[in-house]
Amino acid sequence: MYIDKVKVGQNIRKIRKAKDMTLKELSSNICSITKLSNIENGIGEISLDDLEKFCIKLNISIHDLLPKSEKFFLDQSRVAFAKIEDFIRMGFHDIAESKIEKLVDDEMFLPLQINYLKALNNYETRNYHSAMYFLFEMIKEKHSIELEKELISKAFNLIGIIYNKLGDYTSAQEMFEKAINSSTNKQWTNLILYNLVVVFATKGQVIDARFKIGEIISSHFPYQQKIRYISTILDVLEGDYNQSIEKIFELRNEFFQLKDFDSFLRTIIFFIYIYDKHPKIFNNYLIEVESFILDMSEIKRIPENTNPILVANLLQTMTLHFLKQKDLKKADQYLKLAFDLAEKHPNESMNAITFYLAAIIHNQSESDKETQLVYLKKALKQIEFGQPSVLKGLILYELAKIEEIKDSYWKQAADNFFDSMLINNYFNHINLSMLMPQMLY
Repeated sequence: MYIDKVKVGQNIRKIRKAKDMTLKELSSNICSITKLSNIENGIGEISLDDLEKFCIKLNISIHDLLPKSEKFFLDQSRVAFAKIEDFIRMGFHDIAESKIEKLVDDEMFLPLQINYLKALNNYETRNYHSAMYFLFEMIKEKHSIELEKELISKAFNLIGIIYNKLGDYTSAQEMFEKAINSSTNKQWTNLILYNLVVVFATKGQVIDARFKIGEIISSHFPYQQKIRYISTILDVLEGDYNQSIEKIFELRNEFFQLKDFDSFLRTIIFFIYIYDKHPKIFNNYLIEVESFILDMSEIKRIPENTNPILVANLLQTMTLHFLKQKDLKKADQYLKLAFDLAEKHPNESMNAITFYLAAIIHNQSESDKETQLVYLKKALKQIEFGQPSVLKGLILYELAKIEEIKDSYWKQAADNFFDSMLINNYFNHINLSMLMPQMLY
């Protein structure tokens, strides 16, 4: 960033003298007296880091030292940065990438700003590996000026969100705590505390989650419905079902009115969650789920700002539910909706489960081995190459049942393992991470 060192130097001298500080007092632990004297005379180089240190000593804002042109310059940098963030959040990733490339040689932007925008764009397109590369580039060195601290805090926060998505909750917690330590304002700190609440609630740590909720300053946090929703989930974890269900119905309506359709969808998934816990008691609540899916299928589109992976999980869960009930007609109806979603998002790994379920249904309804093989091999292709997982084991097992005839001890062991644990435990419940509202960044 360009700084008019003559005007800045004059402002430093003017404010220093107004505060009755000597050159020695102001330069102490920052630079030599000679360097400060040169800066005040407009003949010494000055960095943003130096400016920040002088501001701390003088107890002023960096804007108090910058001439009007530089204040405007810094404000313009923030405005341009925010505009590109908006492009990314709205899904205009190609436009955002083009604009980011143009910033590389722009003196108005810090390298940290450019790296964060690149990381955010990769994160939004689910390219987590590239996002992590740029984020870790950002946090390699210590930074002292306010703008740099702000960006470093955003970087730690986004790393935490990615770890959370990958299921590494311990690392996510660590990153959020580092983000809080680098935070520059209360509103941003509240946002990170909220993310910590989500992590603790996902891990089932009710006391820790409630403690962090208590640290959030309500007047500085606009997402009160999300906090109330998480508090209700915590009540459920402590065994309070009846009052919690009433609260979920209320929150569902509020989320819908706010057009927070992602959180709205999670309240629908909540009904599957409690059904899994007590099928006989909460069987009637599955009607709420069926009603929602029917409405969604009639309008033939997913509500905006809704995670397609979440919708896929919902459809797959309902498909399996009716498959276990031996209601192949209903299972097939939900599977067709899952296929429609897979066509709109062909490269998502979530489609592996859809293809797997198609093979299972086809086996029970028509027993066409060739078609089963097609679906199973499609499912296998959707899983990241070389990535071990329970689902991959299930798919390979089904393939082996079709293509391997020999009744070996290996096959008998696999049959027992499959029948006793895998199919039931892998698909039979909605986990807490699916209930939690989206993290904020």
